[in-house]
Amino acid sequence: MRRRAVCAAGVAGLALPALATRSAIEVLTFEARPFAIRRGPEPGLALALVAEVLRLVGVQAVFTFLPYAYALARVGEQPGAALAPAPRLPGLGPVLDWSLPLFETPDGFATLHGPPPGSWAEALALPAVAVLEGDAPPPLPPGQLRHHASPRDIVAALREGEADAWHGSAPMQRHALGAAARLGRPLGSTARWLAQNPKGAIPGGELRDAMAALEADGSVGFLLRELDAA
Repeated sequence: MRRRAVCAAGVAGLALPALATRSAIEVLTFEARPFAIRRGPEPGLALALVAEVLRLVGVQAVFTFLPYAYALARVGEQPGAALAPAPRLPGLGPVLDWSLPLFETPDGFATLHGPPPGSWAEALALPAVAVLEGDAPPPLPPGQLRHHASPRDIVAALREGEADAWHGSAPMQRHALGAAARLGRPLGSTARWLAQNPKGAIPGGELRDAMAALEADGSVGFLLRELDAA
């Protein structure tokens, strides 16, 4: 799959025949640049990958952007719906079919003012740490965490001094903070998944076969390089 196929959801980038013929599937998603982008010429790297995987199993992806909490609730209530690129959090296992891991990215701390914490011990000394709703909470006291609905809100909190650091995905931090970002070393990682409502779910084996085809032709490797550079 070439660059334009990775960067344009639904573009036919491979000659591999579809594994099955189905109708469209609604994929609930949320603003999470550079993974998922609501407005602009490109859908985001994760959504482009999801669209191509689904294309290979004969399904058209129709993306619906919602705040994360609403997207999560809707996929749990709507048979046949999917959610991406979702972190697999404790307690969601019985609700969703975690069908396909898409990629894994490093997590750490980022700041705008002052050096970022280089360890959990250093992070404990901070008055307030910003985290994104839907991300796995870091191993810090709950009272220290400040939950925000979007990276844009976190950037504002850092600029206004309402948070001392942001714990989250390094590609998202780089994308949101730009040249002003001060990134700490990775302290963990998060896998992003394509999850489905168990009723009417596309068989996981078909999705894994499609992903294997994309890995074999170099498309997934290209995606990961793009994420590293995002």
